[in-house]
Amino acid sequence: MRDTALIDGLVERTPDGDAFYTAPDPLSAGTYRDPVHLRPLENTFSAPAGGEGWLVLYRSQTAGDSPSPVATSGIIVLPDSTEHPVPDGGYPLVSWCHGTVGVANRVAPSRDRGDTGASPMNEYPKALLTRFLDRGWAVAMTDYEALGTGTAEKQRNCTPTCSASRRHGAPWTSS
Repeated sequence: MRDTALIDGLVERTPDGDAFYTAPDPLSAGTYRDPVHLRPLENTFSAPAGGEGWLVLYRSQTAGDSPSPVATSGIIVLPDSTEHPVPDGGYPLVSWCHGTVGVANRVAPSRDRGDTGASPMNEYPKALLTRFLDRGWAVAMTDYEALGTGTAEKQRNCTPTCSASRRHGAPWTSS
């Protein structure tokens, strides 16, 4: 069962267009991995086919000795619920961490529209990720810290997207 009240509330407060990628300033109060913005995925270029796609901006933290809050974007794709009803405890979850694709916002998987030098690298894993969906697994894909949301200085940690997907739709996904 989805937490529809949480999802509906996030979607209702989420800005349209590229404003999605701009976090509130200061970053909204919350816990590491909490979703900040959520909306249905419209740009499906980098997303695996055959599922229910979501664009998520979630609360993460910078790498290093003194981490601070930062908003990070990503994609979450759930299996087709008619073929794979949500199991007790949620879907198994695969976290896909893409290779380095560049530092411009437009090469982030969630922003790539197939017209960048990174497009082949963002498109390449789709067949593999689609196989996970076909088996009833959810897929989380991070853009990494600052790639897609600002100046892309770091690409460090893909784990928070996994955690954010659990938090925004629990129990859509499971450990």
